[in-house]
Amino acid sequence: VRGTYAGTLSRVVLQVRQVFQRVAVTSAAASADERFAFFKSKVLPRLLGASGGLGGGEGGAGAQDHTLLFVPTYFDFLRLRRLLKTESAHFAALSAYAEDASISRARNRLFHGKVPLLLYTERLHFY
Repeated sequence: VRGTYAGTLSRVVLQVRQVFQRVAVTSAAASADERFAFFKSKVLPRLLGASGGLGGGEGGAGAQDHTLLFVPTYFDFLRLRRLLKTESAHFAALSAYAEDASISRARNRLFHGKVPLLLYTERLHFY
């Protein structure tokens, strides 16, 4: 006998917007470069917005505030971090190599709106 359980996810008060985008790639070997090119041409301009978005000082209103960018590999993380620095974007970055204190600071800064974007590696999330 199996009962039906409605679950509790629908009771979550705060709705979190998640965005997933399909990236068409020509081959597995070229997928990393093509994903990066897609991010640079399609996603980053929306994050930066017309007014500079992620740029500027702490607490500045950007096009996309409180954004967590979950990055699957450390190599992608390094590449995105370098791109965001080149674009003078205001962000925090966390990887599995971060100290506990810097992890707490970066999460706190995102939560309180002092940085609009947090780069976050999959490895940090699971380990």
